[in-house]
Amino acid sequence: MNRLMTYEQWLELFKRQLRKYIKHKLAQVLYGVSMFMILTVPPLAMIIHWILRG
Repeated sequence: MNRLMTYEQWLELFKRQLRKYIKHKLAQVLYGVSMFMILTVPPLAMIIHWILRG
């Protein structure tokens, strides 16, 4: 993509790419957090329930 752009055009393109990058990273973080919760909370809840109820 070798084209000459004005600063305003470059700034608009940069902002769009930055928003896209942030959305992508946020989706990755939320996916990771949800997978962590799905895989760790049920066993921990079962262990805590077992300890409290005996």
